[in-house]
Amino acid sequence: MNYLILRGLTYYWRTNAAVVAGVATAVAVLGGALLIGESVRGSLRDLVLQRLGRTDHVVVSAGFFRERLADDLRSTNEARASLTGTAPLIVLPGVATEQESRTRAGQVRVYGVDERFWQFHGVAAAGPADGEALVSPALAQELDARPGGTMLLRVQRPSDIPLESLHGRKEDLGRTLRLTLRAIVPASALGEFSLEAQQANVKAVFVRLSELQQALDVVERVNTILVSAIRTPTDVRAIIEEHIRSRATIDDVGLTLSTIHDRGLLAIGSDAGLLNDAQAGAVLRAADATAGAVRPVLTYLANTLRSGAREIPYSLVTAIDLQVVAPGIGEPQQEPAIVLNQWAAADLAARTGDLIAMEYYLWEEPGRRSACGSRRPRPCSQLSGDHGFTHAR
Repeated sequence: MNYLILRGLTYYWRTNAAVVAGVATAVAVLGGALLIGESVRGSLRDLVLQRLGRTDHVVVSAGFFRERLADDLRSTNEARASLTGTAPLIVLPGVATEQESRTRAGQVRVYGVDERFWQFHGVAAAGPADGEALVSPALAQELDARPGGTMLLRVQRPSDIPLESLHGRKEDLGRTLRLTLRAIVPASALGEFSLEAQQANVKAVFVRLSELQQALDVVERVNTILVSAIRTPTDVRAIIEEHIRSRATIDDVGLTLSTIHDRGLLAIGSDAGLLNDAQAGAVLRAADATAGAVRPVLTYLANTLRSGAREIPYSLVTAIDLQVVAPGIGEPQQEPAIVLNQWAAADLAARTGDLIAMEYYLWEEPGRRSACGSRRPRPCSQLSGDHGFTHAR
């Protein structure tokens, strides 16, 4: 048997040699690809870690919250035993322009920082003073900027109410800061700091936190907290979430609380105009825990209220259980009911039983608005009017 195998290998030695060479080539190619792939992954990992500095966890909000929340995270012995440092900052997109050449760079990461940022990362560097900016090498190259030059930095003002909303601010949307470029910060000194994992060069500009806060009218507020943690089996993320929940105030999450003294009620609203599902759910759970009654209310801007040939432009309409404001009119009927205050009823010359046409924008999921699903203005609903009840607001 061995003799036959040996004879076969000898007779077909050319074919066998070709097969062995092919297998060896394939193994070499696969091995090289694995080595190169591991090297690329390692390089990308090192690049991301270098840009993160000492950041292990990040607390980010779509809005702005109290700057002191960064200190509150380490206010207990348990937190201090797990978290080694925190640093509040503002992170925003912006557009930078070199004043003399008018060269412009978009998609710039704007960081509002103070000495706590550099101390957090263990970098022996002095942060920017008022009217100064530090930039990354990539941004300096794109703008052809040099230390001592002047830079115009444009950032958008924060708004709790979406700009697309009818209640949103349509003017004075941005702020422009005139800054002197003090230095170009190398990558080794956090000049390419980034919270996003990407291979491309980072166009970053660092400005003084208090100056950016004042320009945006968000004094003592930030939208990001960097957290460094001790590498232990402790669930650091759970500790951070627990302390945020216990230390955060309703103002930190964009909610407002007011008291209606004459009725013994608490009114909970949102700076954004509407409570999202998570916020509404939290309010309902809190009310259940205190055995309190909840009355959901939605106030929206109607483009027009019309009765016959008379109309009122831009009126606030509140959706609420009508039994609360006018007992006895909430029974099922052919047409839904509306309650007008005396001013609206007089202006429309409306009487009980009249039909009131209400026209309003219907919001679609992407944030686009249309008049009841079309661009042609038309009444969204016909409401049976009842103006016999006088409501103060």
